[in-house]
Amino acid sequence: MLSIKPPRSTLSWLGLKLLSITLIALSLSACFEEAPQANPRAKDVTVSTATNFARALVSRDFTEAHALLSTQAQQRYSAAQLQQAYADMTSYGDGPGAVDGHVEFMDDWPARQSQDIGWAYVSITGAGFIEAVTVVVAEENGAAKIREIDGYDLRAEAGRQAFLEERCYIRFRITSSREEARSLERVLEAGGAFPFQGRVNPER
Repeated sequence: MLSIKPPRSTLSWLGLKLLSITLIALSLSACFEEAPQANPRAKDVTVSTATNFARALVSRDFTEAHALLSTQAQQRYSAAQLQQAYADMTSYGDGPGAVDGHVEFMDDWPARQSQDIGWAYVSITGAGFIEAVTVVVAEENGAAKIREIDGYDLRAEAGRQAFLEERCYIRFRITSSREEARSLERVLEAGGAFPFQGRVNPER
């Protein structure tokens, strides 16, 4: 067994403790650093491209939806495959879908590649269903194209685990008081992106 004995000198031992405390403080300050503001141009380009893709799907213009994909993505997904995927996604509902205006954007995430502009989530709703498309928009020959279409089956454990590992991470925002934090919380909840679900019953 490997064991580490404390230093003989009380001063050196105290020095190590102070060093440890300093390193912990620096680590915490890095963890709790406020998230950087999104690039406005990247957000505009990403949201516009993703929304156009979603609108093409709901209007069943799968040729247009296919044209918004990158060259490699077009090889992976044909227009017919996009049509089938959209039909499967909305099969449990009734009536046509619509882009309802709820959009989420990120310009920084763990799997980001150098050519990526941004990631977007665009909500699609209809009678009896609530769905969305999530895409990665990248630059290709000077144009914004969809490099990746995310798909996670959240009804299956493997799909939920993949979503958590690839798309979920925690950002901290430091506030000066509890009231400021609660005010920010109310604004986020009112926007619909972070709805309060109530207290969780662990027995259920």
